[in-house]
Formats: sequence, structure tokens, C-alpha cells
Amino acid sequence: MKLLKYVKQDSNIIYSNIQIIIFFSIFLIISLSYIHANADKPSLFQNIIIENSKIKSLDSNITQYINTNEGSPVIFKGRYRVDNNGRFRIDYSLPSKQIVINDGANLYWYYPEEKILYTIGNEHNSSSAPKINPLKKFSKNPDNRFNVNYLGKHLFGFFIIAHQFLIMDQISGKTFEIWIDAKRRVILAKIVKDKDGREIIKENYGEYRKISQGGSREKIYFPLQIDVYARTNLGITRNSTHYDNVRLNLVILKKIFHIDFPDDIKKKYLYK
Repeated sequence: MKLLKYVKQDSNIIYSNIQIIIFFSIFLIISLSYIHANADKPSLFQNIIIENSKIKSLDSNITQYINTNEGSPVIFKGRYRVDNNGRFRIDYSLPSKQIVINDGANLYWYYPEEKILYTIGNEHNSSSAPKINPLKKFSKNPDNRFNVNYLGKHLFGFFIIAHQFLIMDQISGKTFEIWIDAKRRVILAKIVKDKDGREIIKENYGEYRKISQGGSREKIYFPLQIDVYARTNLGITRNSTHYDNVRLNLVILKKIFHIDFPDDIKKKYLYK
């Protein structure tokens, strides 16, 4: 009789679990069907871009884990400041004192203790500058360069319902697969493929928090972790960045992105 009692209890548990699964399945089907029926595709993507463009500047402490195929990750720690024009500055304290500056024209990597300065010129400077808004390049679409296709609403992971977009760059032939959280309108992932369909960059955005911005009571979603996978000549590298003590939309003076280097340093030039 005890065995029969346990069997009945197990049957009730299984039946309850089946009911829960059916309920959530119906809920997801209804949710997905609703978005397909009601999404205005062009305006939807533009509205998402506007939501992601509210951040104009960032001042934060960062911890970066640089992983390659050559062993344990290298850990970098420092202060990171960036504005909406693509200028940025990183003052590293670990693994050594280093200053990285992008002034909008060149990228400088300075080792003050060794007195070595690397200058990296790049006529297409915007391609190397980290962006506060990873969707900014799609905000302007001259001559219909970017062909935006809405692929509907799907599950991202186990619990997040997300919009999926596929964007074709008519000039370079690259494609951008973009996943947007349907509820919070924040970017979850961006996958870049070359014209041959080979994945070259994958960016994952997570641990979103609502953070106050300077001079306003409005809080903005910001990802406290960004993982970037990139295909290089040395293989796949992973750069994981964690943000702490985040300050948004404060005034960052232009002089922050300029430094007077000593005259007795060793200068090396690299050009892309």
C-alpha cells in the first residue's frame, strides 16, 4: 500500500509538471504569434536604436579577461572613459601601468614605466573604436546601404523572448545577426559574418542593471558584462569585460583624450 501511495504521488507530480509545461508552451506560442501579427518591422528597429542611443558617455572601472589559445587569460584592470564620438581612454593599473587613448584620429598605447609609445593610425578609425551604442552604425542608412530583415520573435536561451534581425551591408557584404530583448529593448547578442558567411565576431551582452544617469532621475539599462569572440590569424580570442562603479552621461572633457607625452620616449608606429 505504501508503494501504491508513492506511485500515486509521483503520478500527481508528473501530471502537474506536464500541466506547467503545456501552460508555458501555450503562453510562448501566443506571445510569438502576437508579435508577428503586431510588429511594425521598420519602425520597430528604429525605436530599438533610439532606446539604445540614450547613453552618451561612460565612466567606469573595468576588469578584462583576454583569452587566447596560448594559455591562461591575461587580466587587465583600469578606468575606462568613452564619449559618443568614439573617443576613449583607458588607464590600466594591471597587469602594468598603461594608458590607451583614441583621440578620434589615432590610437595611442603608452607604457609610461618603459617609456614606450605605440601609435596606431587608422583611416577608418571608427571601426576600431568601442561603441557605447552597438547599433549606432545602423541609425543612418544612406542609399539603403543596410538591408534590415525582421526574422520574428524567438526564444533566446531558456527564458528570454527576443526580436531577431538580420542586416545585410550592401557594400561590404557582411551580415549582422542581432538579438534584442523584447521586453527591455536591450541588445543581447550581435553576430557578424563576412561575405562568405564565416562568423568573424560575436558579441554577447548580459547582466543588465538600471543605472542612474548624470543630471537626471531616469535610469538606463546597461550591461555589466560584455563578451566578445573574434576570429584572428592566431585563432579565436575571447575578451570578457566586467564593468563596476558605472557612471553614465556625465560630462567628459575633450582634453581627457589628449596627453602630452615626454620627449625622451621610444616611439613606434603601426598602421592598418
